[in-house]
Amino acid sequence: MELSKIQGVQGASRRVRSTSEPAKNARGKRSGKLFGFPYQWTGRPVYTLRDWWIKDLENDPFIPPECKHKIICGKVFNKPGFDDGSVIQTSTIEDAKGRFVLTTSGSVYRLYGRPDTGYYNWMKKQGIAYDGYEPIKIRTR
Repeated sequence: MELSKIQGVQGASRRVRSTSEPAKNARGKRSGKLFGFPYQWTGRPVYTLRDWWIKDLENDPFIPPECKHKIICGKVFNKPGFDDGSVIQTSTIEDAKGRFVLTTSGSVYRLYGRPDTGYYNWMKKQGIAYDGYEPIKIRTR
């Protein structure tokens, strides 16, 4: 678990949990709760994606970018039927809150770490700023 020190009001330091790690209870065991998980999606299994990138489903140049359906590709972990580290393509993105993404199939994915290096470099060249707290923005039409 990644820990960082924060100075308290009276100079004492305390440790806080990184947002990428599940919460732990008083006995130090994982509580099963994920920091920032949307309460509306409670009860759904959460799969982890690493080295992820976003892809358009349509290649039609006449469709405006904001109207194209987006999916996420990446290495999946903890998903039944897939070996850990298998590269997958999700269903269309329906909603995103923080680092959690809901797809049209009802699956919830947690985006772990930075995106794929190639995708990250492409974002920089395009002038797209990477937001580590909310990496996927949903535009309303």
